[in-house]
Amino acid sequence: MENSIQVNRTIFVPFILLLFLLTISACTKSPSQNKEGFTLSPEDIEQIKEISKDYTAGWLENDSEKVLGLYADSATIIPSGLMPLQGKKAITDFWFPNDSSKTIIHYYDLEILDISGTSNMAYTYENGKLSFTYEKGDFKMDREAESYAITIYKKNTSGEWKITKRIWTDMK
Repeated sequence: MENSIQVNRTIFVPFILLLFLLTISACTKSPSQNKEGFTLSPEDIEQIKEISKDYTAGWLENDSEKVLGLYADSATIIPSGLMPLQGKKAITDFWFPNDSSKTIIHYYDLEILDISGTSNMAYTYENGKLSFTYEKGDFKMDREAESYAITIYKKNTSGEWKITKRIWTDMK
């Protein structure tokens, strides 16, 4: 019974978040009514797409600074099936632990399926395909995964877009 509740939460949370974002997106003015900054500009869209490219490049280059530099200091990630992790320290400890483990990314493709938002907050809905090897001591694991994710971006006071939330569900 407890496992089915956890699985339902894992599916329910991304669904509710997506529904919320789609509702907000539907309530904003159309691009033709952009005078008040209620929609993403073409420049904002390009900047967010560039962040997505830098994100995958950072993983492929095993560059933790590049990956973490795309996140706001107070960012939260919600890995598939796990509790939320908030703040760069928690994210660093999860993805780049200082425990002699090694993760090698062989392939990572992140396709943006939808992008929308306002002049200071945006989201992308993505499909990702990933292949990696994890090693720690004598333990070695190879894995291929496919996931769907929602990434929320916020423009900071310097006018720079940062990832504030990222949630994903592994499909395999």
